[in-house]
Amino acid sequence: SHSGRISTNELRSIIEDLSDFIAQMHFDIPRQQQIGTFRLAGQIDVDSNGLGPWSTFGQYVRDRARLEIRTIEKHPAFAPIRETLLRAIDEFDQLRFSQFASLPFVFSHGDLHIQNILISVDNPEAPRVTGLVDWEWCGSLPCSEEYFTSFNYFRNNENDAVRQSFYDELEKR
Repeated sequence: SHSGRISTNELRSIIEDLSDFIAQMHFDIPRQQQIGTFRLAGQIDVDSNGLGPWSTFGQYVRDRARLEIRTIEKHPAFAPIRETLLRAIDEFDQLRFSQFASLPFVFSHGDLHIQNILISVDNPEAPRVTGLVDWEWCGSLPCSEEYFTSFNYFRNNENDAVRQSFYDELEKR
Protein backbone atom coordinates (compact mmCIF):
# COMPACT_ATOMS: atom_id res chain seq x y z
CA SER A 1 0.00 0.00 0.00
CA HIS A 2 1.23 3.44 -0.92
CA SER A 3 1.21 6.16 1.73
CA GLY A 4 -0.08 8.81 -0.69
CA ARG A 5 3.10 10.83 -0.17
CA ILE A 6 5.28 10.88 -3.28
CA SER A 7 9.06 10.92 -2.93
CA THR A 8 11.34 13.01 -5.13
CA ASN A 9 12.56 9.86 -6.92
CA GLU A 10 9.00 8.67 -7.55
CA LEU A 11 8.09 12.10 -8.89
CA ARG A 12 11.15 12.07 -11.17
CA SER A 13 10.02 8.70 -12.58
CA ILE A 14 6.61 10.20 -13.37
CA ILE A 15 8.24 13.31 -14.87
CA GLU A 16 10.37 11.19 -17.23
CA ASP A 17 7.30 9.32 -18.49
CA LEU A 18 5.26 12.49 -18.82
CA SER A 19 8.08 14.16 -20.75
CA ASP A 20 8.12 11.16 -23.13
CA PHE A 21 4.36 11.56 -23.72
CA ILE A 22 4.81 15.27 -24.41
CA ALA A 23 7.74 14.63 -26.78
CA GLN A 24 5.62 12.13 -28.73
CA MET A 25 2.82 14.68 -29.07
CA HIS A 26 5.22 17.42 -30.15
CA PHE A 27 7.35 15.45 -32.61
CA ASP A 28 5.36 12.43 -33.83
CA ILE A 29 2.12 14.21 -34.73
CA PRO A 30 2.33 16.46 -37.83
CA ARG A 31 2.51 20.17 -37.06
CA GLN A 32 -0.16 22.61 -38.16
CA GLN A 33 0.11 26.18 -39.44
CA GLN A 34 -2.48 27.51 -36.99
CA ILE A 35 -3.12 27.67 -33.25
CA GLY A 36 -6.46 26.33 -32.02
CA THR A 37 -8.28 23.25 -30.76
CA PHE A 38 -8.77 20.14 -32.89
CA ARG A 39 -12.25 19.03 -33.90
CA LEU A 40 -13.25 15.45 -34.71
CA ALA A 41 -12.74 15.94 -38.46
CA GLY A 42 -9.22 17.23 -37.75
CA GLN A 43 -9.78 20.92 -38.50
CA ILE A 44 -8.38 23.63 -36.23
CA ASP A 45 -11.15 25.53 -34.44
CA VAL A 46 -11.78 28.11 -31.68
CA ASP A 47 -10.50 27.57 -28.13
CA SER A 48 -12.56 27.13 -24.94
CA ASN A 49 -13.22 30.89 -24.88
CA GLY A 50 -14.52 30.96 -28.46
CA LEU A 51 -11.35 32.70 -29.67
CA GLY A 52 -9.13 31.79 -32.64
CA PRO A 53 -7.91 30.03 -34.60
CA TRP A 54 -4.72 32.09 -34.95
CA SER A 55 -1.98 32.20 -37.57
CA THR A 56 0.67 33.80 -35.35
CA PHE A 57 1.83 33.59 -31.75
CA GLY A 58 1.44 37.38 -31.44
CA GLN A 59 -2.27 37.24 -32.35
CA TYR A 60 -2.75 34.37 -29.90
CA VAL A 61 -1.11 36.23 -26.98
CA ARG A 62 -2.94 39.49 -27.71
CA ASP A 63 -6.38 37.84 -27.87
CA ARG A 64 -5.75 36.02 -24.62
CA ALA A 65 -4.57 39.26 -22.97
CA ARG A 66 -7.73 41.05 -24.18
CA LEU A 67 -9.81 38.34 -22.53
CA GLU A 68 -8.02 38.99 -19.23
CA ILE A 69 -8.49 42.75 -19.70
CA ARG A 70 -12.28 42.27 -19.84
CA THR A 71 -12.11 40.48 -16.47
CA ILE A 72 -9.90 43.20 -14.98
CA GLU A 73 -12.24 45.94 -16.24
CA LYS A 74 -15.42 44.34 -14.88
CA HIS A 75 -14.54 42.46 -11.67
CA PRO A 76 -14.77 44.58 -8.49
CA ALA A 77 -11.80 42.75 -6.90
CA PHE A 78 -9.47 44.52 -9.36
CA ALA A 79 -10.77 48.03 -8.65
CA PRO A 80 -7.86 49.16 -6.40
CA ILE A 81 -5.20 48.10 -8.93
CA ARG A 82 -7.17 48.27 -12.20
CA GLU A 83 -5.39 51.34 -13.62
CA THR A 84 -1.92 49.96 -12.87
CA LEU A 85 -2.72 46.54 -14.34
CA LEU A 86 -4.22 47.97 -17.53
CA ARG A 87 -1.23 50.29 -17.98
CA ALA A 88 1.17 47.35 -17.55
CA ILE A 89 -0.77 45.27 -20.10
CA ASP A 90 -0.75 48.20 -22.53
CA GLU A 91 3.05 48.55 -22.13
CA PHE A 92 3.46 44.80 -22.66
CA ASP A 93 1.33 45.06 -25.82
CA GLN A 94 3.84 47.52 -27.28
CA LEU A 95 6.68 45.01 -26.99
CA ARG A 96 7.68 42.93 -30.01
CA PHE A 97 9.20 39.51 -29.47
CA SER A 98 10.84 38.58 -32.76
CA GLN A 99 12.10 35.29 -31.28
CA PHE A 100 8.47 34.13 -31.05
CA ALA A 101 7.83 34.66 -34.77
CA SER A 102 9.17 31.21 -35.61
CA LEU A 103 7.81 29.36 -32.57
CA PRO A 104 6.48 26.00 -33.82
CA PHE A 105 2.87 25.00 -33.22
CA VAL A 106 2.69 21.45 -31.86
CA PHE A 107 0.01 18.98 -30.83
CA SER A 108 -0.75 19.55 -27.14
CA HIS A 109 -3.13 18.04 -24.63
CA GLY A 110 -4.35 21.52 -23.68
CA ASP A 111 -5.34 20.66 -20.11
CA LEU A 112 -2.42 18.70 -18.73
CA HIS A 113 -2.59 18.72 -14.95
CA ILE A 114 -2.34 16.03 -12.29
CA GLN A 115 -6.04 15.05 -12.43
CA ASN A 116 -5.66 14.12 -16.13
CA ILE A 117 -2.61 11.88 -15.73
CA LEU A 118 -3.15 8.15 -15.06
CA ILE A 119 -0.40 6.62 -12.95
CA SER A 120 0.23 2.97 -12.10
CA VAL A 121 1.81 2.18 -8.74
CA ASP A 122 2.23 -1.57 -9.41
CA ASN A 123 5.84 -0.91 -8.46
CA PRO A 124 5.56 1.69 -5.67
CA GLU A 125 9.27 2.57 -6.01
CA ALA A 126 8.87 3.50 -9.69
CA PRO A 127 5.34 4.69 -10.53
CA ARG A 128 4.64 4.90 -14.28
CA VAL A 129 2.41 7.16 -16.36
CA THR A 130 0.01 4.82 -18.16
CA GLY A 131 -2.21 7.34 -19.93
CA LEU A 132 -3.67 10.80 -20.26
CA VAL A 133 -7.40 11.58 -20.11
CA ASP A 134 -9.69 14.56 -20.87
CA TRP A 135 -8.63 15.47 -24.40
CA GLU A 136 -11.46 17.97 -24.91
CA TRP A 137 -9.11 20.94 -25.43
CA CYS A 138 -6.30 19.25 -27.31
CA GLY A 139 -5.02 21.10 -30.33
CA SER A 140 -2.27 22.87 -32.13
CA LEU A 141 -0.55 25.19 -29.65
CA PRO A 142 2.75 27.06 -29.38
CA CYS A 143 5.41 24.64 -28.07
CA SER A 144 5.85 26.88 -25.02
CA GLU A 145 2.38 26.00 -23.68
CA GLU A 146 3.55 22.82 -21.90
CA TYR A 147 5.89 25.00 -19.82
CA PHE A 148 3.13 27.48 -19.01
CA THR A 149 0.45 24.91 -18.16
CA SER A 150 2.83 22.95 -15.94
CA PHE A 151 4.09 26.10 -14.25
CA ASN A 152 0.99 26.43 -12.04
CA TYR A 153 1.48 22.93 -10.65
CA PHE A 154 5.19 23.34 -10.04
CA ARG A 155 4.89 26.89 -8.71
CA ASN A 156 3.17 25.45 -5.64
CA ASN A 157 5.59 22.54 -5.35
CA GLU A 158 8.10 23.28 -2.60
CA ASN A 159 10.70 21.08 -4.28
CA ASP A 160 12.82 23.17 -6.68
CA ALA A 161 14.73 20.05 -7.74
CA VAL A 162 11.50 18.47 -9.02
CA ARG A 163 10.52 21.59 -10.98
CA GLN A 164 13.99 21.83 -12.52
CA SER A 165 13.95 18.12 -13.31
CA PHE A 166 10.72 18.54 -15.30
CA TYR A 167 12.03 21.50 -17.28
CA ASP A 168 15.33 19.67 -17.92
CA GLU A 169 13.44 16.62 -19.22
CA LEU A 170 11.33 18.81 -21.53
CA GLU A 171 14.48 20.55 -22.82
CA LYS A 172 16.25 17.22 -23.48
CA ARG A 173 13.42 16.17 -25.75
